[in-house]
Amino acid sequence: MADDKKEEEMKEEITSFMKKKEYYDIMGVERTASETEIKKAYRALALRFHPDKNKVEGNSEVNLGAMEVFKNVSHAYSVLIDP
Repeated sequence: MADDKKEEEMKEEITSFMKKKEYYDIMGVERTASETEIKKAYRALALRFHPDKNKVEGNSEVNLGAMEVFKNVSHAYSVLIDP
């Protein structure tokens, strides 16, 4: 039962992230965020969506979604951190 709830929460979070298009929205930071704030946000999101940390047994939809979000977060970070 707890695994079903976790899986459902992860699906909702992935769906929410996939709708975000702006890099600042993806990272969850303000446009005036410092480099330190961006790095902190990246670390938190990378841990949350890293493919090795988010394996849901038998649900490739969630696994692939988490991987896609991780790629989007990594790309947003690389763009925002570049001066």
